[in-house]
Amino acid sequence: MERRLRALDVARRSGVEALLVSTPAAVGWLTGFAAEIDSGPSPFSLPPLALLAGDGAADLVAGPRTAAVGGAPENRTMAEGELVLCDLVPRRAGYWGDSCATFALGEPSSVAVSNHRRASDALARVLDAVRPGVVAGELDALARNGLDYPPPSGHGLGCDWHEEPRIVPGSETVLEEGMVVAFEPGCYEHGEGVRVEQVVLVTADGCEILSGHGLEL
Repeated sequence: MERRLRALDVARRSGVEALLVSTPAAVGWLTGFAAEIDSGPSPFSLPPLALLAGDGAADLVAGPRTAAVGGAPENRTMAEGELVLCDLVPRRAGYWGDSCATFALGEPSSVAVSNHRRASDALARVLDAVRPGVVAGELDALARNGLDYPPPSGHGLGCDWHEEPRIVPGSETVLEEGMVVAFEPGCYEHGEGVRVEQVVLVTADGCEILSGHGLEL
């Protein structure tokens, strides 16, 4: 799992570099990523139609569309200060990874800074509470404290891209040592959306962060 996440970090960096060049470059990167996966030489496996349709396998949105949680990329001119939300969920050798962050093209707005702080604070609260014996629904409530967003606050990773424990309201699943869980709280308010994500391994006395990508705005 750690090797898969390291490879995902490399893929994310190349996508961010493409975004900083131009939107068409980013669309080309994402489309090429899907085509390479489909043709076989890539170490990743991801349903290309799902990737490009934005059905949850990957999200790449910018500007006002970040407030809608996610979706497929579009060919549009981005403006200084706009946010870009990039969520990649590839599969390698039968196991899934997950990596999401939001960043600004230049100086972010005060709304973006506030949304990022609130989402990051929620993530920190949850990671501090993770340990064997904690109930998934309690972690979801902790993440959503002061926030209102539709997606799950997190989910297990393994042979399926969303598996138990699902960090959703009311879940009674109990975390166990050895589980790999992606936590991804967000703040989608005032026309701009931010999501931050870390994948962790549940350990005997807490958790170990497996993700290597940056979460700075």
